[in-house]
Amino acid sequence: MSNQLNIQTGGHRWRNEDIMFLQEAYNEVVKGLASGIRPDASYILTGMEFTEPTAGNYELSEGFMVFRGEVLYSPAQSFVVDSSEKVIIIQETVDGTKSPKLYDDGLNKNVHMVRRAQMKILGSLEAEPKEDFITLPRQNSGKVVLELSNGWVGGTNPVPTPYYRIESGRAYAYGDITFPEAIPLNNAPFYEFPENVRPIENQHFIVLTSDHFDSPPFYMGNPGYTWIRVDTNGRCWADPVIGAGTSINLSGVSFQINF
Repeated sequence: MSNQLNIQTGGHRWRNEDIMFLQEAYNEVVKGLASGIRPDASYILTGMEFTEPTAGNYELSEGFMVFRGEVLYSPAQSFVVDSSEKVIIIQETVDGTKSPKLYDDGLNKNVHMVRRAQMKILGSLEAEPKEDFITLPRQNSGKVVLELSNGWVGGTNPVPTPYYRIESGRAYAYGDITFPEAIPLNNAPFYEFPENVRPIENQHFIVLTSDHFDSPPFYMGNPGYTWIRVDTNGRCWADPVIGAGTSINLSGVSFQINF
């Protein structure tokens, strides 16, 4: 700890400023540890993995997260509703085992406050004491098929239908896509990730292209490369000029989720 209270022999009389000094010293250390994290974003430090061990039953493991520069503990919880209905709220409550305290002025005052990152149901937020809340994406998920738009379709190669999955808070794309129509005057997104599955910053990727991919001995016809862009608003862009017979492989497109 950078600052410490150097208590010496002779009888130290405790004052409020002593307690405040210790609390500020602790807060300074925590602030330093979290200083490298963007103040407008939230990050899971440990745990807080959202899973569905059995159909319709969901669990959030205990862990710690950073929310706007503050490190918060999140207790383990269980639910029986879909994850899309959940958010994490930053909840401040009174520790009833230690407060209220009787002050010298004769008044009972709540002084032991506990702040937690608590999962709640979205529809019940109005009844909850809260300072803020964030949506909680799954740390892991199964396949989510990409609903392609604006003329984009699944590619011609024998690879999986375009989809993404979430692994340890990171989104990974798979499969391939192509633009079979005439080259458009204005490019348009081929997909838009949902709000709770989006990157922290705009991302550019260099990916493989090919006009076919044979089974063994595994021959890739006319391999090349092109770009894919994923914006913070979830919109995904690709180069439609590569030709109707050419597919764009999504492998290599992955990003840390901003939540």
